[in-house]
Amino acid sequence: MDSTSSGESLLPSVEQKMYFQFALQNEKIENLITYLQTGSFVVGLTRNQQTVIKRQASLYTWDSMKQVLYYLGSRDGKKKVVIRDPDQLTRVFHLYHGNGTGGHSGWRGTYEKISQRYFWHGIKEDIRHYVARCKRCQRFTPFKTMAREVKPIKVKSPLEMTGMSLIEKDETATKDTHDEEDK
Repeated sequence: MDSTSSGESLLPSVEQKMYFQFALQNEKIENLITYLQTGSFVVGLTRNQQTVIKRQASLYTWDSMKQVLYYLGSRDGKKKVVIRDPDQLTRVFHLYHGNGTGGHSGWRGTYEKISQRYFWHGIKEDIRHYVARCKRCQRFTPFKTMAREVKPIKVKSPLEMTGMSLIEKDETATKDTHDEEDK
């Protein structure tokens, strides 16, 4: 049976793209970790690849006790954990967006929280995709509609034109607000 007849798409899902991206990055990261640990390169790297690794090495540090790679090149000067596999990424997304403490705070809020402690290439794009696919956020985010343009009517003399405003009363206004206006 072909995959299109079972309802599956031939296009890779966002998760599949992220796994593929991490697989590509993981080889580069492992080469960098080897260089940070030993001071030598993995056999078979080109001169160009070695130059890139040497340059990147100044932006990273390896904690051999914790087996954690840290990124040091952030603007805020903080050392950040480098996410190295998709399962770890899924846990971070759930912790900072999906569970009760995450708060479903939109992509910017989620980015601000995650980027304070973690780093990976493509962080903004991945967070945008994750939040855009969040079913709870899709369900509870209000539609963004633009207000209609108000066009004034020019009248030449008083009472030339009379009419009634059909704009509804603002339900969010409280009695206290009206009392303050009267004073």
